[in-house]
Amino acid sequence: MLQSKTYFSEDLTMTNDLVVVLRRNADPGDLRQLAQTLDVLAVQDFEQLGMQRWTIKADRSRPENWLRCVEQLKNSPLVRSVVPDQHFSLDDFSSALPNDPLLIVKGGWGYEDQNIQWSLINNGLFEGSFSSPTLYDADIDAAEAWQFVEALPGEPKETIVAVFDTGIDWAHPDLQANMWTNPGEVAGNRIDDDNNGYIDDVHGYDFANHDPDPMDSDPESSGHGLADRHKCETRCDRTGLSR
Repeated sequence: MLQSKTYFSEDLTMTNDLVVVLRRNADPGDLRQLAQTLDVLAVQDFEQLGMQRWTIKADRSRPENWLRCVEQLKNSPLVRSVVPDQHFSLDDFSSALPNDPLLIVKGGWGYEDQNIQWSLINNGLFEGSFSSPTLYDADIDAAEAWQFVEALPGEPKETIVAVFDTGIDWAHPDLQANMWTNPGEVAGNRIDDDNNGYIDDVHGYDFANHDPDPMDSDPESSGHGLADRHKCETRCDRTGLSR
């Protein structure tokens, strides 16, 4: 068991950025027009996410202007929410790491020495294509996520992660214990028990084939969705992927 502790430093760094979430039917052009009246530094959208999320840079060195910008955005019918972008630092997270010897690369060329799970924790020592070094910390911040969960109060520490991919082998021995089960659904009765619009979605839903069986359909034996799901739910038993 990992000992629960507080992993976050007390210092929060405020940036000039305001994270703005628009209402579903809001016109982004109207937000840009509103921003022009607020004397902001820049307006940028999260195009890759496509989730109506925008960043507005407002000058915090002018507190009155910054607060006025926040208030007008909060009161705008276009905006669902607006929050300051705050950066915080993490303390040492070594105690949150699993005991998998293949997790961290030790350096040197040779498959046995490589970090074959570099997407979890990339320390920049793994040599990629053409023997070139990889970019340090170009990963999914798995250690930081594990650390965050371990710092949560109470036991057990439950975190639900939704994965959009090719599917999941929900019967895999490395995933069974942690596989999410819909508490409002009765398996196999062909009834939408929880009235969410999907019948028998006990472990998720197959939106490609419109059925309640999310078994991985990737033609590759490993399965892309299965591999990604491993990163979220697997047990620390050296079977499959770590954690």
